[in-house]
Amino acid sequence: MTRKSRRKFTPAFKAQVALENKPANGHRVYPYLLRGVQIEAPGHVWSTDITYIAMGKGFLYLTAVMDWHSRYVLSWRIGNTLDTSFCRKLCMVRCCNILHQ
Repeated sequence: MTRKSRRKFTPAFKAQVALENKPANGHRVYPYLLRGVQIEAPGHVWSTDITYIAMGKGFLYLTAVMDWHSRYVLSWRIGNTLDTSFCRKLCMVRCCNILHQ
């Protein structure tokens, strides 16, 4: 075990993480809706994720729809804006593909 990996389990580190994970004043904390849910089959729970890719003069945004059971990326798209139509199109394309199979 390296020195760095041992350090992360010290009480001081745990206290620091606890302070950093508290929401700022006025920020709403949303409940975790899947607590206690057994994900037993593909298609039971999907999620989306958005991340950015740094480019020379700005960013591109990678949005993906994933299945939690199989951990398979169902659909993905890259765009240069984060408007809602970009994300909605991605989800609609995947849903339409599933319905027409």
